[in-house]
Amino acid sequence: MKENDKKIGDHERAINEKVDVSENVGVVKKSVRHLKEDVSVGDSVGVQVTKAKDKNLQED
Repeated sequence: MKENDKKIGDHERAINEKVDVSENVGVVKKSVRHLKEDVSVGDSVGVQVTKAKDKNLQED
C-alpha cells in the first residue's frame, strides 16, 4: 500500500512541476535571450584575448 501511495505522490508532483514549467516559459525565454547576448559578448572578448596573446608571443 505504501508503495502505491508513493507512486501517486510522485505522479502528482510531476503534474505540479509541469504546471510550474508552463508558467515560467516566458521567463525562461527571456533568460535564454540574455544568455545568448552574454555568450556573443563573451566570444568577442575571448577572441580579443587570444589576439592579444598572439601579439605578446610575437613580440617575444
